[in-house]
Amino acid sequence: MYADDTQLYILLDPDNELNFSSSLNNLEHCIADIWLWMTQNLLKLNDNKTNIIYLAPAHYIKSLKTPALQMGTSSITPNGSVKNIGVIFDQCINMYEHVTSVCRTVYYHLKNTHCLKAFLTKEALVTVVHAFVTSHIDYCNSLLYVISDYNINRL
Repeated sequence: MYADDTQLYILLDPDNELNFSSSLNNLEHCIADIWLWMTQNLLKLNDNKTNIIYLAPAHYIKSLKTPALQMGTSSITPNGSVKNIGVIFDQCINMYEHVTSVCRTVYYHLKNTHCLKAFLTKEALVTVVHAFVTSHIDYCNSLLYVISDYNINRL
C-alpha cells in the first residue's frame, strides 16, 4: 500500500442523528490518527488531493446533509464524484459520469483512428480499435452490470 492509496469507508445512518454524528466523529478521529502517523513518518497527507463522497440512492441524496470533515487545519468538503483507479463514482452510483467519460475518450480515439484508415490494413485497423477503443469500454466493465439501459446504449 502506498501512502496516497489510502481509502476509508464508513456506513452512516442519517435517520439516526446520534449514530450519524458519532460515525462522522469516529471518521474524523481516524483521519487525525492517519495524519499523525504520516507526520511521524515524515509523510504528508495532501489536503488538496483528499476527497470525500457520500453515496446514497438518488431520491435520498437531495435531502442528505453532507457535512465537511476536518483534516488537520483543513476542512474537506464533499464531492459529487470521485475517481478511483480510473473509474468515476458519483453520489448515486448510477455511473453516469463514468459512462460520459468513457464515451468522450472513445470518440476521441475513434476520430483519431479514422485518420489512420487510409494508411492501415483492415487487420491493423481492427487491432488499433481494440487497443484504443474496446479496452476503454471493457475496463472495469463488471461495475457496469446494473446500470440503466440508457447508459448501456450510450456505451
